Amino acid sequence: MKLGIIFAPFYKPFSIYTDYFNDFANKDTWLDSNVYDNDTLAGKVKDFEKIGGKDINDLDMKKKIVFLYRYHLMVGHRKLKALNEICLLAKRSNAKILFYVTPVDFAYIDGVYAGTGDLVDKNVGVVKNIISNNGLPVLDLSHSIPSEFFDWKVNGFPNEHMNQKGRTFVANALSKELVAMGLDESKGHSK
Repeated sequence: MKLGIIFAPFYKPFSIYTDYFNDFANKDTWLDSNVYDNDTLAGKVKDFEKIGGKDINDLDMKKKIVFLYRYHLMVGHRKLKALNEICLLAKRSNAKILFYVTPVDFAYIDGVYAGTGDLVDKNVGVVKNIISNNGLPVLDLSHSIPSEFFDWKVNGFPNEHMNQKGRTFVANALSKELVAMGLDESKGHSK
């Protein structure tokens, strides 16, 4: 008997979600997709995609924040549909699962473009509602750490990459929440 046959069932759950996370559009179609600043058309993806570098100017930084943060996340989005499917699968299998929202550098993004944090909060709310409506726990860490706990400046534009202090904070918060859910962190399984 080949080992692949024995282990094949373990790979299936990951593969059934592949289509949810693949980009269905080809690169040219994606680059020609609209980018919105709140509800206002701001350009095409190709106008924003190549903005970057460590010495990004103020106008380009604002454009990058538009591209990364100033959209409306709609419930019908394919990745949110996939999230709902994952929630349903977890419930059907009685799996203990904890979702969390990663920290966001609100101080910086709001400092560059006021009101961006409000849009991000609305999008976080959409994600949390999908999870909560399925009766599953979600830990919102989006506002949990200060700007100095992020490490995005090495890339030149805001993202959710954290330095050691930020990663330690998130690891501790997740550990505490998992223990509260009845998981024994020292043994890695339910009590």
